[in-house]
Amino acid sequence: MMKIVTTAGQLRAGLATVLPVVERWMRAPILTGVLLDGASVTGTDLDVEVRAAFATAEASGRAVVPARLLSRLLLAFDADEVLTLSRAEGAVAVTLDHARGRVVLPGFEPAYWPELPFTPEGAPVTAGEGFAQAIARCLPYVCREETRFYLQNVLIEGGLAVATDGHRLAAEPCGLRGEGALSSVLLPMGAAGRVARLAGPVTVTAGALQRARFEGGGVRVTAKLCEATYPNWRRVVPSGEPALRMTLDVAATLRALRRASALLGDGPRSVRLVMSRSVVVIEARVSDGTALEEVVAGARVETNGGTGDAVVLEVDGRYFAQLLRNWAGASEVVIEKGDFVVAGQRPNFKGGAAAGAPLVLRGEPDADGLARMALLMPMRLDTPPSDYAMRLLARCGELVAA
Repeated sequence: MMKIVTTAGQLRAGLATVLPVVERWMRAPILTGVLLDGASVTGTDLDVEVRAAFATAEASGRAVVPARLLSRLLLAFDADEVLTLSRAEGAVAVTLDHARGRVVLPGFEPAYWPELPFTPEGAPVTAGEGFAQAIARCLPYVCREETRFYLQNVLIEGGLAVATDGHRLAAEPCGLRGEGALSSVLLPMGAAGRVARLAGPVTVTAGALQRARFEGGGVRVTAKLCEATYPNWRRVVPSGEPALRMTLDVAATLRALRRASALLGDGPRSVRLVMSRSVVVIEARVSDGTALEEVVAGARVETNGGTGDAVVLEVDGRYFAQLLRNWAGASEVVIEKGDFVVAGQRPNFKGGAAAGAPLVLRGEPDADGLARMALLMPMRLDTPPSDYAMRLLARCGELVAA
């Protein structure tokens, strides 16, 4: 016997939280359903299990109903409309009663629901309120190539959440410093997407069979962890004093990159940053002559014993825009040694510049001494910057000097 009395809005919100892990195809018919268990709803794909609590006036018993059928049906009710869901003893069908009638939904036997077993190992650890946000900021950097399965994860280690696809990398302070099984957690991309939606402080518990549980804001995510060795990402972080430090206004730079992207369309993605002293010019060109050369407002350039000659860096414009969108407020972009070409020293640009140390974005250290970081590997320079971009750089440099 099952009976749940709630509102359409409450049930709809809980269902929306678990729906992304519910199967769309018939690997096992019951996996296309959700488990209604008292005042909670649960969905699983056997790798990730998500349970969300919702407010009820009465809640007892269990039932399994088709997830997307229930989701479509709930959209037809006002959020504050009271619904009563019930299942008779020995039946699988669920009856949904409302003020004007009822709907009978097909169901599955609750006894066959495939719960993801979880046996806690060790005490839970509570991360700060920024834990889920740190995971969310790492998601765009997770590798999508199936052949590199070890990079299809977010690494949680030493108070940082880290993700990379080999071209760019993000390291975000997450507030989780665990011990034992929680000292290094490799969270698969699907589970990370669900954890990124948790609200408030998040409690993390290690479990047997290489599993972990994350709880926050009335939602619980249980996931199988990846059993792989993550690359030593710290080896690619440049050390030593940078040769050039450039501070960009995020909003102004993104506007320029959007205009460059509009011109490039689905064609080339390379964007040049041509800079000298306190001036930065963004340049993007297409083979048919379409071009953009634009001074970036609010940019500041500092060199470490440099001559003041114009230097050039070529990056993937879409990746660079993603880095900036992921950053809040003014961002300091550090270009380490070996990443840029002095315009006057390689007039032919034959073979381009070797992509050595990456472009680095750094934030201010937090109370634990950890700072946000993002890395982007540069592209190879095959042609010099346009004459117009160099004239624009020189003219603006004269104005700044005056």
